[in-house]
Amino acid sequence: MNDRDDFAELVGSARNVTKCSSFYFYGRIRYGTKGEKVEERFLCMDHVRVYICSIKIPVKIESQFNILSIKSIERLNDSHIIIETDAKQSHSLYGLHDKASLQPLLIILIRTIRAVFPHRLQAIVDIRPENEYDRLLRLSNEYFDDKSSDIHICGGFSHRYECACDFYQTQCHRSVQNLVDTVFAHRTSREFTFREFESFNQKDWLPIIGALRHNEWFIKLTIE
Repeated sequence: MNDRDDFAELVGSARNVTKCSSFYFYGRIRYGTKGEKVEERFLCMDHVRVYICSIKIPVKIESQFNILSIKSIERLNDSHIIIETDAKQSHSLYGLHDKASLQPLLIILIRTIRAVFPHRLQAIVDIRPENEYDRLLRLSNEYFDDKSSDIHICGGFSHRYECACDFYQTQCHRSVQNLVDTVFAHRTSREFTFREFESFNQKDWLPIIGALRHNEWFIKLTIE
């Protein structure tokens, strides 16, 4: 097999272990491991989670985090970024070689998080250096050449709900997303009512409440 076949096998193995049918981003990077060592790893991400995997097949997940857990993103240079999560973990990512840019990863990561927090991303995630968010947002608009990221039904509730379900490791009820996107979205009162979810148990309510946190579209919350 050639290098392309080897890489395709690596991607396929990563899809199997992460149970993701497709990735928003994937590629070989260097990752800061214990003892300040920097070793080659395979990074992949979908719309809710980032995975750091081994490069040996079958792939093993060595580290992972939900995008809701991201507290800060710092670009030290084009080939070195640090991501800190609320688990007090620091993930030091390097380009595969010194001149390999991590800019594509940054653009997709910011774009993905922004879909969850359309208007409050900068207040929730510390992005450094100064003006880095504006730079990445501008590049994202240029690269993707669309404005779909600016359109979020009910303030992006459905996407954040799906992320929250993954974060809390609970079942994602499509009925919740459908109800919010088709019924709640057309309420002129912008009211979120809980009576439609009375049959849910306490565990199922957790991601719904989590999805409402920082939501600026709904202006009224009713619990009966």
